[in-house]
Amino acid sequence: MLKWIKFFISLTLTLLVVFLLNIRIGQLPPFGKFLNPFSGIWQNALIPDIPKQKEKTFDGLKDQVNIVFNNRSVPHIFAQNEHDLYFAAGYVMAMHRLWQMEFTAHAGLGRISELVGEQALEFDRYLRRIGMHYGAEKIWELMQQDEQMKSILEAYTSGVNAWISQLKPRHFPFEYKLLDYKPEPWTELKTCALVMNISRTLSLHTQAVRLTHMKAFWGKDAVLALFPGYHKGSEPIVSRGTQWDFDLEPPVPPAETFIPQFVMENLFEDIPEGIGSNNWAVAPWRSLTGNALFATDPHQPLNLPSMWYEMQLNAPGINVYGVTFPGSPFILMGFNKHLSWGNTASTNLVVDAYEIELDENKLNYFYENQWHPLTLREEVIRIRGGKTFSDTVKYTHHGPILYLDNERPLNQNIPSVHAMRWTALEPSPTLKGLKIMNTSSDVSDFRKGLSHISTPPQNYVFASTEGDIAMQNNGLWPLRWHDQGTFINDGRRSIYDWQDYIPFEYLPHEINPERGFVSSANQVHTDTLYPFFYGRDFSVSTRGKIINNTLGKHEEATIADMKKLQLNADNYEANKWLQLILDSVNAYLKEFPDVNLEEGFMDALSRLNDWNKVNEAGSIATTIFMQWRDKVRIELWKPLIGPLKDYPHLRPDLEISFLVLFHQSPVEYYVSLSGNLPETGKILTNSLNEVIRNLTLEYGPAGERWQWWKFNGPYLTHFLNIQALGTKRMPVSGSSLSPNAIRNSYGPSWRMVAEMSQPVKAWGIYPGGQTGNPASPGYNEFTEDWAKGNYYPLKLYDTFEDAGSENEAILLLKTK
Repeated sequence: MLKWIKFFISLTLTLLVVFLLNIRIGQLPPFGKFLNPFSGIWQNALIPDIPKQKEKTFDGLKDQVNIVFNNRSVPHIFAQNEHDLYFAAGYVMAMHRLWQMEFTAHAGLGRISELVGEQALEFDRYLRRIGMHYGAEKIWELMQQDEQMKSILEAYTSGVNAWISQLKPRHFPFEYKLLDYKPEPWTELKTCALVMNISRTLSLHTQAVRLTHMKAFWGKDAVLALFPGYHKGSEPIVSRGTQWDFDLEPPVPPAETFIPQFVMENLFEDIPEGIGSNNWAVAPWRSLTGNALFATDPHQPLNLPSMWYEMQLNAPGINVYGVTFPGSPFILMGFNKHLSWGNTASTNLVVDAYEIELDENKLNYFYENQWHPLTLREEVIRIRGGKTFSDTVKYTHHGPILYLDNERPLNQNIPSVHAMRWTALEPSPTLKGLKIMNTSSDVSDFRKGLSHISTPPQNYVFASTEGDIAMQNNGLWPLRWHDQGTFINDGRRSIYDWQDYIPFEYLPHEINPERGFVSSANQVHTDTLYPFFYGRDFSVSTRGKIINNTLGKHEEATIADMKKLQLNADNYEANKWLQLILDSVNAYLKEFPDVNLEEGFMDALSRLNDWNKVNEAGSIATTIFMQWRDKVRIELWKPLIGPLKDYPHLRPDLEISFLVLFHQSPVEYYVSLSGNLPETGKILTNSLNEVIRNLTLEYGPAGERWQWWKFNGPYLTHFLNIQALGTKRMPVSGSSLSPNAIRNSYGPSWRMVAEMSQPVKAWGIYPGGQTGNPASPGYNEFTEDWAKGNYYPLKLYDTFEDAGSENEAILLLKTK
């Protein structure tokens, strides 16, 4: 009897274990399925980055496609026609990055709840309410009206699905197994969602609500003076003094100032410090070889899998090399036989907030003394487990109302009963513009392509083998009266509507300027001679000044110089202000010798006095200065920010802060608001004292643990924030305000330089690797070289035979 009892207990436990191994527990996958040696994660280690099979046949091809993979798994695709080229692009991209493609598409369409359940519902609702799904639909509707674009997107979709259709569960990418779901068919809508993703990252930002609150406390004149956008010492993208001859006038502003009724938080999304970019081109007369030189390095989140995918596309009428976002069939940054190009974030104002007045039933809104019906859009969100959630988004003619006053926003950064006007919700032929850019043969062609890219707005720099260099802004720029959109708009009156867009030819641009170079680094676009208002929220021009000062000294520039400038870690602020800062502290200590100083205070002053003012990875002085700088900025503005502490607010940028600290204009507004000049020496001394105290308490006396890279060095994070699938912090020099704009998980996501000879010579690198498979050495194989500042040669081959001479493997795609 006892034997049978033991048997049944053992059987019960066995069945229980089997049961537990085959069900999901919370967000965890079924462990039995996940760890199965025949179909679980172990199989991912056996998946090659480059296919071992030499031939594949498909119904969807018109002719044979030859794909050559180099030793870094970069595909060089050679097709006989456009359809097959983009089919193959979709196929190889899915082979390396399927999960990343699908996950980012789900995020762009507000579909994350389908993957992880109700915990993502509010996030999905937010994405639907800002119009992500709606905008992608409008883009696809527009693309279907262009037969060539429709054909390309359908071919790309067919290629992605050709890979998915032959994929066996044991070969599913790791993340599918972790989250316990399977790939679904790719659609053209998902490719269009990529445009919305990029637009959200780069253009869905406004400080209107914060500045409106601050205007109520400080007054309009003070806010405009302390947040000027362009101020004395700014280094605009377009050369100072450029004259503009336009036959267009800005709209006339309203006679009276609108005072909104809301008391809410900051609107929409901010661009984190560090999301920026550099690009530049050098004229032939400044180059040692007599060829134009080009460089680009966008600063974006440092992710694994990498946000970029590298490839060459070659077919009749197109031969292009570079990087793109997984999910896009077109090269976003790169070069062809005639041109090289890259872009930086523009950050001009393309989203406005409107206070809306609704009727009692919340079905009509008040506009120009009449009630107008809201347009209702039903958004159905599927939730993992079989549930669905229906959400009604209410649209005014401005755009969607994100939340009603009886709804709780996703977070406190979103005000209720405000509508959003955003250029990304206008149907955009952006994908068509990218296609034209890929095939451009000169500056005129390239600008034609840019004229189609209505979102997001960016600063494109390009150079040609003919010796031309150029910078061109793109996108829909609302034609505004001065400062329209700086504060909350009155949604009841038509004078606050966008009246029109600035014509493409009137957007800031520069072709072959006298100074012999063009550049951009996210700073203000123009000086005050430009007649149209486009916003105030731009990066301080420290990176731009370092770049322009360096380029302006070159008369025999080389590719080595371009690489060196991309890796430049100079601290412009320290070069400009540190001596004055140290003099002020020494003067204060001489006047007040009894100040109680931390033990390491004088050592810190000594280190700063001896510092080379470069943000080197191993520098202790850099850590002290950067933390001191931030602390000073906080302490300086504390008397003015105090009344605003319970409201959303901003601090003026570092350049304005230093000007005010040293009693330079616009210090008069500081005095008017606080009643006193800032006590410069006291603020500096007390701030440094506190920085030394905090560093010592946390890390001990000044030493190895104070090295700059341990506070700022880059690290790569997985899209799902799984620590084991990311990297450790790396000892890399730079800062967010140096050309090598390193800041924790942000930094140069793609470095490229090119000499515009015939043929073009190019080099580039990105952190990460070609494959998205964490079990593969190729997942992260470029990162060490990237951190060391190395570059790989980028080869644009004319023929399959040329590429075949330097290949790791060849895959032939054949028609059945």
